[in-house]
Amino acid sequence: MKNEEELLKNFDNIVGTNKIKRIDRKKFPLILKLYECFKEDMFVETKEYKELKQEKQKILEKINESFNSNEKQLFENYWDIESKLSSIVEEEIFIFAYLLRDEIESEK
Repeated sequence: MKNEEELLKNFDNIVGTNKIKRIDRKKFPLILKLYECFKEDMFVETKEYKELKQEKQKILEKINESFNSNEKQLFENYWDIESKLSSIVEEEIFIFAYLLRDEIESEK
């Protein structure tokens, strides 16, 4: 993970811990692998998710009908970046959840 230290510092600042000094960083590749498995294999689309996905597709089709080629390219670039940003946030949330669980276990 590129921003492992920054992530741990942020976690410590938000939660008020000192995880950066106490966590075994060798676990991070496994945590990230679990996250990838979760994204690919463990996520089950709910009814609400499917409905929102269909609505999004309808809106996207309307947008694409009204855009010229330059606007379409700009829009695609925007959504590529938006997707990357969302992935970073999702990964961070997953890791924070693990760190929180680890912190709770260590306090028992």
